[in-house]
Formats: sequence, structure tokens, C-alpha cells
Amino acid sequence: MRRADLLAAAGRADEALAACDAAAWLDPLYPEAHFLRAVLLGDIGRHDDAVYFYNRAIDLDPGHIGALAGKGDLLARLGRGGEAAECRGAARRLERTAERRLAP
Repeated sequence: MRRADLLAAAGRADEALAACDAAAWLDPLYPEAHFLRAVLLGDIGRHDDAVYFYNRAIDLDPGHIGALAGKGDLLARLGRGGEAAECRGAARRLERTAERRLAP
């Protein structure tokens, strides 16, 4: 996944997607591969595919704050406010729970 992250940061979306595909093939239960794929697909305008891979990441890790927040942001941009609010709300609740666990 490090390679995919580096390629994405360099703006090489097609190569980053290929690296995500390879990571997901090696470990189909690894939510980060699906999450980064969703981010990249959303960035290049493949919104339906992005939502699918956000869902895949969330299915694998229901506590994946980044996937929930990212999906919420994408849905908001697509005018799907109700669904966006649900995702963003879930992400915020998870963040608060994590903060409480880390507090002394």
C-alpha cells in the first residue's frame, strides 16, 4: 500500500489504482486497499465505483473513520445529503469514542 500512497501523492492515479488492485488481490480483506481505491476513483470522477469501494472498506471495517467520512463527503458532493449526513455522523461518533478512549 505504501507504493499506492506514493503514486497517489504524485498524482499518478492510474498507477496508484493498479497498486491498490494488486494489494486487494493479495489480501481482499484489507480495508485500506479498498479505501484508497475509493478515494482515487472519487478524485477522477468515477463516483459510483468510489461509493462501491467505500462500502467495501466499511463492510470490512465498520469502524473505518476515513472511509465513512470520505463516503459522506463524496455523497454530499453528489447531492445525496441524507446519506452523506448518516456517514458523516457515524464518522463523528467513532471519532468521539476514540478520543474518549485516548483521554487520560
